[in-house]
Amino acid sequence: MNAKKINWMYVAIFFMYHAVSYGLIYYITHIHMIGLIPLNMVSELVFIVPAVIFVLATRTKWRDMLKLHKIRISTVLIVILFTFLCMPLVTVVNLATQFFVENAVEANSSMFMMMPFGVTFFIIAIYAPVCEEVVFRGVTYESLKKDMSIFKAMIISAVFFGLAHMNFNQAAYALLLGIILVMVREAAGSLWATILVHVVFNGWNVVLMYAGEWLEETFPDLAGESAAVIQTTAERNAMLAKMLGVYIPVAAVTTVLAACVLVWMAGREGRKENLRNIWRDRKQGKKNGPAWLIPYILVLALFLGYMLYMVL
Repeated sequence: MNAKKINWMYVAIFFMYHAVSYGLIYYITHIHMIGLIPLNMVSELVFIVPAVIFVLATRTKWRDMLKLHKIRISTVLIVILFTFLCMPLVTVVNLATQFFVENAVEANSSMFMMMPFGVTFFIIAIYAPVCEEVVFRGVTYESLKKDMSIFKAMIISAVFFGLAHMNFNQAAYALLLGIILVMVREAAGSLWATILVHVVFNGWNVVLMYAGEWLEETFPDLAGESAAVIQTTAERNAMLAKMLGVYIPVAAVTTVLAACVLVWMAGREGRKENLRNIWRDRKQGKKNGPAWLIPYILVLALFLGYMLYMVL
């Protein structure tokens, strides 16, 4: 596939997302309730099904797109370390967006807490990362690279990854994660590495979510006091500002360390040149032109328009 076909694929994803969403709403409202597990499983199919259809229709080889090369145990440990070092920076972006929009994950956490920990962990930390990495760092990124520089392919695939979350809070830090994941892919040379980053990131957040629930149940007085403090928007913003005051200096240090670990990983894999080429070749074009720009602009208009509609 090429960039033009990828952009049309995201137009199809947008309409499939809404068709599935309204279809499920109608089914739940008029026919029968649907379980939380199949509901969450279906949400990822909105992305993977169009991707599979487009790959098959264009007769593209999955092997060329996915590049599921084996990675060493030492690389696995380095990837895990890198992921935890990136978390403070992602948290900073997440907190900053909450001055303007609500925390989307927190708003939906009650739904996930209705399921057993093991089920939630599988859906969020294993099933979703595998599906999303196949679509975004596999099909999307590799297809975009055919028509543009690695740098442009990285940014555009990250934009798609952000927009796919359908809300500004998650879109902001998902865009950052999309950039980080492409750099990991180039440093490690395998989609398994990006899947691992995604699994660790999502899995850690699931653990924190359930740990927070356990603390509230175990120490209800403490939870009640902390909830009572946040009553107004001003108080909420003050709390966010304090948290940013803690996380920004931490993120400044851990991000530098993460960059060092990324370079170290690329060196061990013999891929330092691949990492350098992301920035070095950023101005090089291949087949850039209006052919892929027109559907790309349509994708931006559809997704951003919907997200603005939901906010307003």
